[in-house]
Amino acid sequence: MERKSKRQQNGGRPKFQPKTEASKQQKRLLYVDIWGFKQKICNSENYWDLESAKRNVEEFHDAALNAGWVVTIFINANNGTEEISDRWKKSREDQVKGGTINFAPNLSRMLGELFQEVGATVHFTSADCTDTLVSMAQKDKAAVLAKYKDFFGYKGAKYYIYNNFKYQYEQQPGEAYQRKVISLIPAKPPARDEWISRKQLLDPIPFTYDYYPNAEIIMSTTPISYIRGCPSNLVREVGNLHILLKPLRAAFYYMIGVQPQDCESGGVKESFPFWDDEKQACQWTNDFVAPDPALMGLLLEGKPIIPAFKHYYKQLKRPDHIDEDSINWQNHLFGLASLIAELKSCAYHKISTDSRYEGEDSTLGGVGAIADGPSLKSKVKPLSMVKMILQAKQLLTKEGIIGQKVQEDKYGLVESFQMKLIV
Repeated sequence: MERKSKRQQNGGRPKFQPKTEASKQQKRLLYVDIWGFKQKICNSENYWDLESAKRNVEEFHDAALNAGWVVTIFINANNGTEEISDRWKKSREDQVKGGTINFAPNLSRMLGELFQEVGATVHFTSADCTDTLVSMAQKDKAAVLAKYKDFFGYKGAKYYIYNNFKYQYEQQPGEAYQRKVISLIPAKPPARDEWISRKQLLDPIPFTYDYYPNAEIIMSTTPISYIRGCPSNLVREVGNLHILLKPLRAAFYYMIGVQPQDCESGGVKESFPFWDDEKQACQWTNDFVAPDPALMGLLLEGKPIIPAFKHYYKQLKRPDHIDEDSINWQNHLFGLASLIAELKSCAYHKISTDSRYEGEDSTLGGVGAIADGPSLKSKVKPLSMVKMILQAKQLLTKEGIIGQKVQEDKYGLVESFQMKLIV
């Protein structure tokens, strides 16, 4: 019989999962902090390569099921503390100065969508993601897969911790073929000189969302604010795409119900990093954007992303020293598609779930055809951000602006119209 130390008996440090044979009948719970494994799933060089991310998500999920694990994904949707915010802003300033980011804009939200597509439960957390994950793991007797050491720092924790994974093939008794299964690698607890502060598990456990709560985050800030970072590596070279999309966000603020009287200086306080050539330093904008329905039609009408993407694509200015086929420029175009898709997806989700749009008079001024009829809510369904980005990709691919010609339409997104985009 294995002897346990008093520390283990008292639940002082999380235990490790023993090696066991996976069973078809017995499924174990695995709670995953997926952000730590983003580079294993997504192409960190070519942001447009969402197809490989989709395949990698399917591979991870299927291999986990084959090994007897039921996967639940946790993604941070919390603004965080002031300390984290300061660290976050310093990181974005370094990205602007150096022209380097190693992940696509809105990646966490796209990961959530991809895992939901394969049937995994996804929690977008309203409180600290680590606190929420470990508290739910403790309650549900789930194991934890997480890259970071923070998960060891909880009093009374009894969940198993893994910090990596690999794939291998196994053949179960009575089966004629081998299956790919996930093999989880146990985490080593920090050394005593690395030991981190002990935290309490949360009780009650904070609520979570099954979608990324962009509108809720904006409305919960005081003053009402919208603070974002770098959507591409070219912020220093060509400016921040968030600034370009200000009029579209004004329409978004209008439709989610932002009231000028509830805002500082009559509008949402916006802040994004940009490069100041005169000061040779990264600065932050400090603007107030009032809700404005002028572009509601562009936000809601037409094919999910094409009208808005065409509108803003034509406003981009590419410096001569940046090649059109350079990876930085192509990722810059991805950033544009990603930011537009985010706003449209959030807008459609808001309409499809908001009781304000149920009645016969629930039309929005300036929305055109989509507002005609008895109920705006009945005409609108949530839109996949990933599929909208792939729609923009197919458009640019057909025009020879990015990548190679698409040979097949896996997502049913090929457009019937022909056009030539001109910068």
